[in-house]
Amino acid sequence: MYAVIKTGGKQYRVTEGQKLRVEKLTAGEGESVTFGDVLFLSGDFDAAADAFRRSVDVAPTSEAYSNTGTNYYYAGRYGDAVAMFEQATRLAPEDHQLWGNLGDAYRRAPDQGDLARGAYANAAELARGALRVNPDSAATRMALAYYLARQGLTTEAATELSTARAAPEGDLYSHYYAALVNKELGNLAPAISETRKAVQLGYPATLLRADPEFAVILSDKRLAAEIEAISRSSQRTSQ
Repeated sequence: MYAVIKTGGKQYRVTEGQKLRVEKLTAGEGESVTFGDVLFLSGDFDAAADAFRRSVDVAPTSEAYSNTGTNYYYAGRYGDAVAMFEQATRLAPEDHQLWGNLGDAYRRAPDQGDLARGAYANAAELARGALRVNPDSAATRMALAYYLARQGLTTEAATELSTARAAPEGDLYSHYYAALVNKELGNLAPAISETRKAVQLGYPATLLRADPEFAVILSDKRLAAEIEAISRSSQRTSQ
């Protein structure tokens, strides 16, 4: 088995027992270092959140807060996710994806659902701004459609969905957002199809299963079986 870890802005493919030279880490001699990305992709979201939370203490960047919040979200700790995404948006208020993530966390957190619409509205406005710079970005347009659907603006969401350009080869996030938008619009068959494309392009099955937004889509038994087969195949090839 091998794993891919990320540290110092670089990715490394590693195997058990391998020695690796990396940039200087903030740990003393003999101390253990936990790489949150490995735990995240393995589905151990609580442990990954703890690892990323320590990175916040060392370098409180928007990325560090966002990574921690994402793991809290997948772990079902929505209140903790809200706190992390709020910090991330304070540090990077121009990032529409952070506002979208905050909206998702608000929507699931107890007694904070009313705040979700405002976060999605901010995300939509920022996405529109990004599209004025790069109108051909399929992923950004799909994200905009998602933010609109989350505000109940289904007609506008459907318009953005229909006018989006074909996703570039390998652009799994366009299919990811297209799946969620179609689900919100009640178009389950296209939602299933777009999810299938995202997984075929490499979106981790572990994350789909942990994401409450995909529960309805994954109730399709054929899709669930296909995802399980892809997941097993991926595990075999990594051995």
